[in-house]
Amino acid sequence: MTMDSIIPLGLRIMQWYERNGRNLPWRKDKNPYRVWISEVMLQQTRVETVIPYFKRWMKRFPNIKSLAESTENDVLSVWEGLGYYSRAHNLLKTARIIMREFGGKFPRNLESLKDLPGLGAYSSAAIASIAYNENQPAIDGNIRRVYSRLFDIRISMKTSLFERRIRRIAEQNLPHGRAGDFNQALMDFGAMICLPKQPKCTECPLEDRCLAFRRGVQNLLPMVGQATPIPHEQQAAAIIIHKRGKLSKVLLRKRSSKGLLAGLWEFPSVYVNTNQGQELARRFLSTFKLKLRKKSLFTTVKHSYSHFRVTLSAYAFTYNSGKITKDFKWVDLGDLSEYPMGKVNRLIADQLVLNPNER
Repeated sequence: MTMDSIIPLGLRIMQWYERNGRNLPWRKDKNPYRVWISEVMLQQTRVETVIPYFKRWMKRFPNIKSLAESTENDVLSVWEGLGYYSRAHNLLKTARIIMREFGGKFPRNLESLKDLPGLGAYSSAAIASIAYNENQPAIDGNIRRVYSRLFDIRISMKTSLFERRIRRIAEQNLPHGRAGDFNQALMDFGAMICLPKQPKCTECPLEDRCLAFRRGVQNLLPMVGQATPIPHEQQAAAIIIHKRGKLSKVLLRKRSSKGLLAGLWEFPSVYVNTNQGQELARRFLSTFKLKLRKKSLFTTVKHSYSHFRVTLSAYAFTYNSGKITKDFKWVDLGDLSEYPMGKVNRLIADQLVLNPNER
């Protein structure tokens, strides 16, 4: 038996982390506000993507008070491009709740954290352990993968049995008094060594302790089950230009406050099975009460969301008549950058500004 083999698992991971842990901007200060923002941004988003957004956010909203006093448009503008926009809405809601119900101080109690909008079991445990050093295991996808391989757990990740097994292992291996650092160490370990595909087993300091590696099944774990087909949706958007002298305005629509891309602005769009001009015009009339006449195809954009793919064809239309409701607004082309949009609509807006003669 080697000396390494009797060192507790948690200590070996911590030793690796002290030498190899990532230098991330939110780790320089364990202020609960900064920890909270980083954890929400990191939900279903890669670290490399989050870093510039985190820095920009902190410059614009350095504390809970500044966030709580901001507008939805301010928040969505800073968040634009990061995706999963419900997270941004929940950050604003939570900041206002903390100012109103907690006197501007972030709650320490795990149950109070779970009650805040957008904070589930993982995020709450991460904040409690990192910001307050509470002895709470924070179990994310990286940590599930690491433990499923270390202990050769051949159970589908989609089952409650898998979750119970992982939680028991996480609680047993949590080094009390260092929970925050340990949780972050495991996250880095999963992101840098115990990768989803082609794990770097030859660089792994736990190679001799990993049951999956010993049995040659590391590439089969965790068991994720059969992938379901990803739906593909076809949409058509209307680029409606209104010219007054040298000024050109385009009609935008603000999306509902609930659902996908809530509160963002878009070029009015409909789901379609056809790109025929007359049929498209009828769809916009029935959906938005706008009488339009199709001119030409402006551009086509393809994008993948988490659960579906979309192909959106943007057509130039002329506006004949129809009531412009409060959800719609005529916007100067030069001001489009001031209206937060999802990625697809931003691509169209940028192309519209750069190529005004193509519309």
